[in-house]
Formats: sequence, C-alpha cells, structure tokens
Amino acid sequence: MSSHYYPKLAYNVKIRGKDQLFGRKQFRIRSDIRDPSMMRSKLYCDVSNRLGFVNSASANYVKVKMNNEDLGFYVIIDSIKMTYVDIEYNDPDTTDLIQCKYIFVFLDYNSTYINCVNENEDNPDMTNFGVLLNTLDNANSIREINEIFDVENFLKNMILEWLTASWDHLTLMGHNYNVYKIPDGKWTYSVYDYDTTFGGELGLGLFFRVPEPLYYDDPDTWFKVKFENWINNNQHIMQVIMNDENNPFLEYLQEIINNAFNPVLLFKRIDEIKEFISPYVKEDRTPDKNGKLPGRLNEASINYDYSYKHFEGVTEFSTIQTHFNGLYGYSYGLKKWILDKFVFVCENYDIDCSVGQEYLDSYKFSSFRDAYEITTGDVEELESTKSISTDTEITTTTTATATTTSETSDNKTINDDNLNDENKDESNSANQIHINSLLIILLMNVVVFML
Repeated sequence: MSSHYYPKLAYNVKIRGKDQLFGRKQFRIRSDIRDPSMMRSKLYCDVSNRLGFVNSASANYVKVKMNNEDLGFYVIIDSIKMTYVDIEYNDPDTTDLIQCKYIFVFLDYNSTYINCVNENEDNPDMTNFGVLLNTLDNANSIREINEIFDVENFLKNMILEWLTASWDHLTLMGHNYNVYKIPDGKWTYSVYDYDTTFGGELGLGLFFRVPEPLYYDDPDTWFKVKFENWINNNQHIMQVIMNDENNPFLEYLQEIINNAFNPVLLFKRIDEIKEFISPYVKEDRTPDKNGKLPGRLNEASINYDYSYKHFEGVTEFSTIQTHFNGLYGYSYGLKKWILDKFVFVCENYDIDCSVGQEYLDSYKFSSFRDAYEITTGDVEELESTKSISTDTEITTTTTATATTTSETSDNKTINDDNLNDENKDESNSANQIHINSLLIILLMNVVVFML
C-alpha cells in the first residue's frame, strides 16, 4: 500500500487463461523504492526459503517495459493467491486461504475474524478460519495449538521477524500475512512485503508499541531488542508458546543462526546480489537527457528517490536517513544490521555462535562498529567491505514467451541455489519461482524483461 505514495509504482500481474510462467499465474512486481538497497525483499525471501518456511515466496529482479516505455528495474515476487494453492496443492476451491492486510490483527478472534479477507471471492466462507481462531484463543499449551496450527513454522517466522526487525508483519503492526490450511494438514502462516526488513525504517513502525530499549530516532538501539520484548505479550498465541515448558525457541534460534542468519553466509550473498544488480540499479537511478527517471509515473508524490551512491553505501555498513510522506527515519546498512544483530544475539542467548566466530572476534576491535554514517544526501564514496572476491561474468542470453523457455546450460546468473541447503529436498522448489535468466514475456500489450 505504501508504494502508492512514491513516484515509482508497483504492479500486480495475472496471466489470463490456462497459461503459466514458471509454474505461476500471478506475480507482484514491486518497485521497492522505499528500500535504498533494493535488496531487502530478495534477501528475506532467500533466507525464508533456505529455512524451508511453508509457502515462503521467492524473489528475483525484472526490467519492465509497458507499451515500449521503459518503467525501470523491479523486484518480482510470488503472489500467494488462489492460483498458487491450485497449482501447488490442487486446492482450487478452498475457503481456507486468508489474507490479513489490515493493521493490528494479531491472530485472536476479536481482532482478526472481521479484519481478514477470504481470497475465495466466489465462496468467502470464514467458518473454518473462525474455528482456528477460537482454538488459538482457548489453547493453553503448544500441544493444543499444534493440533491445528503449524507451531514450528510459525515460531521460526516470528524469530526471523525479530532478527530482521521486520516491523511490518505480525509482531509489531499485525498485518501483511496469510493463513492457509493445507489439505488434510494444518493451518500455516506466511508473510508478504519485505522492503522494511533488516533494520529498514524501523522507527516508522512504532505506532502500536515500542519494544524496550528501542528508541525510534536512535538506530544504535534498534538491534538491542530481545525476542521477549519484541513479541506482543498481549498476543495469546505467543504467551502460550513462550510460557510452555517445552518451548523450542532456543532450538529454533540455534538452527536459524547456524543455517541462515549469520554474517559468513549473508555477507557473501549480499556481495553476489550486489554484483548482479548494480548496473541495473545505476541505470534505474540515473536521469535521462531530460532529467527523468524511468517509471516515475506518480508526479504528485512528495517522496524523492534514493541515489546510486545510497545503494552502494546501504548495502554495506552505511545507515542513511529516509523519508516517507514527510516523516523521516533511517535505513540501516545491511551488513551492519546483520553483524550487530548477530553479535547481540550471541551475547544474550545461550547458543553456539562458532559459525561466525571470526566476526565475533573482530567486532570489538575493528572498524565494523563505526564504519557508517548518517546522511540526508549522497553518502560518501565507500570502499566496499567484501567478504568474498569473484570475477564471475554474468551473462544472459535466454529468451522465452510466456509459456516456453529456451536456454543454454552455460549461462551464469544470480541463483537462489547459492543460499539453499545442499541437502534440501528438491521437491520444495515447487513452492518457489526461480527466475535466473533473461526472458521476454508477452502479456497482452505488456512486455516484461526478466532477469
């Protein structure tokens, strides 16, 4: 919804008829103009997929042209709609795919039942969803919740929301999530909209409550919030889970730190994505001879664009000042957020952090702590702090129509598999779109260039 206020708009794409693209019929094409790094959505989706979250979306990048007009560079993301559950679960007529997009909806009956929407417009029956909410309200143990609702998937999602300061989902704002009952299975939780994760504009997300010791105008306090302060203590489902003697929080936290949220893994991933998208971001943020930027159709917007230098800095250790409808906040440097939060977690919870020991050892003595600046203008030219070096040339020669593809096996592109577990069951890939090469899609009069 916030994208409506920016010069560069977002789009929803639905392929008509029986055609599909990479096993999908609907996509969200997001400008992610609110995120100066243009990487938060991609990174959050990659981490979620690596952890095997149920119905976690996949993200990649696209260039868009409409009626031969260049609209610029975008993020393309799965859209968890009726077509998705039809394709993935053979569940075309379900009444159990629920979208919760309005704020302050915390999975209890009173706040949730009337404020969430059934995605089945032809049969919007909410009876089963009401049974779920009543069960959650009356549950007194993890065992009781887990009989109807996937606790492991839910709690791991909550932990990742905390680790990334994902304020625009359930834990703080109470929205931007889906609840779906898998046929012959349990209800599951998944989220959408990820452009304010990893310390992105956290100060603007504190309308409902402010977790201690966070202060909205002091980014140095943002990463210091413990999980028990981050979650909503008035939310019954979280009270039950955290107070249960069999609470698996530390077990799940250890798994996420080992396998997904650590600087060793994520710094490398950031470097890979940055190398791939840098020329496209630069093109998107460079005015043409008339001083115009591509795709900035909302000329009434009072929000301005970020520069390429902002991109260079905020994908490393620079925190920059942001703006949204006259409100000012901060976008934390991606690598700095990951490092600060990783160290904080390791110092405050009884878990093994040897996976990132080299960063723990250097954190106290290196320039990591101060290698960023806050600015309202362009950041200074920064020396990129690389965790890896690579001379891989990225080439794309694939072309395709909306329903067929033809590609060469030696193409090298940014690949989601780089952040996937080597032992992850390949069958899980059916829940994700992997768009790793250049293709041209013809949808009515829309031409979309996908990378």
